[in-house]
Amino acid sequence: MHASSLTARKNSFYKYNDATFFIAEQDGVDVGRICVFEPRTYNEFKGVQNAHFTSFDAVDDQDVANALFDAAVEWAHKRGLNHLRGPLGFRVLDGFGALAEGFEHRPALNIPYNYPYYIPTH
Repeated sequence: MHASSLTARKNSFYKYNDATFFIAEQDGVDVGRICVFEPRTYNEFKGVQNAHFTSFDAVDDQDVANALFDAAVEWAHKRGLNHLRGPLGFRVLDGFGALAEGFEHRPALNIPYNYPYYIPTH
């Protein structure tokens, strides 16, 4: 996600929608992040109360991932949202989903990339 996508005054997404960002920290070091957002226009169109997440990244530590998603879910529930979907970007061109194979290739622009440990193998 481009930095201007995160700035409310530079991204029209924020005119009708809301988002927040969480960073996990251990011993003064950033170890993970997630963005959770309320896509109001999508929810109104679909007749749902969803929250979406994007920009998830974390070290290989399940406790870190759990803490980030717990924060995202709590934020969503406080807004009356009852389903968390993602990874989805603010816009269609932001990319969506998670990479399940092809880790031998370099990341490409606007294509989701994640570490292999994000995908359970059991």
